Amino acid sequence: MTDDFKITDGVLTEYCGSAARVKIPDGVRAVGYNAFYRKKELREIEIPEGVECILDWAFAGCVRLERVFFPPSVKSVGKGAFLGCAALKEAAFSEGLEKIGTGAFKFCKNLSRAYLPRTLKAIGASAFGECDSLLCLYFPLGVERVGKEVLAGGGFKTIFSEAREKPHGWDADFDVSADDGWEIARCCTIWGYCERNGEITYDPKNRE
Repeated sequence: MTDDFKITDGVLTEYCGSAARVKIPDGVRAVGYNAFYRKKELREIEIPEGVECILDWAFAGCVRLERVFFPPSVKSVGKGAFLGCAALKEAAFSEGLEKIGTGAFKFCKNLSRAYLPRTLKAIGASAFGECDSLLCLYFPLGVERVGKEVLAGGGFKTIFSEAREKPHGWDADFDVSADDGWEIARCCTIWGYCERNGEITYDPKNRE
């Protein structure tokens, strides 16, 4: 029902309903801060073409949300946007996404699939932290900035990239040392090389 949505100048500022399946109305350009915060009944969200950004904490605490698909119009996913969505299994990003914010998918314990599109430029700190089921990520060549502890916690992880070697300056961003107060075993990685639609290779000796 349209009465369940508070929309101001194209920004969905609040969802007031309690449905399990929700379609964001056409004409919305941004899902606002805390718009669906802790909507525990929400299981499925449909984001229409035309939405350009998901702002900070928009879906944080939606503990039953299982899947989310981002249309090509979405350019950014804000800080903590899906923080603590424990049931989330899949985040399907389209080409067009440029930024994933700090802690955007942190504590998404069941997230097992997260394809990162080639248009992606920046990934915030702990964006996929404590995602126990996410065993690997494929980083496109165009990524320019990656925050600290992007895969921290949740056990062993593997990073595959279109880059044959770690780009200069990435070591400090990906690698978590004892100085950071983390156990290395909690967030160690293998750096691998992956040609898109091609064979994945990695060197098991290249452990952090």
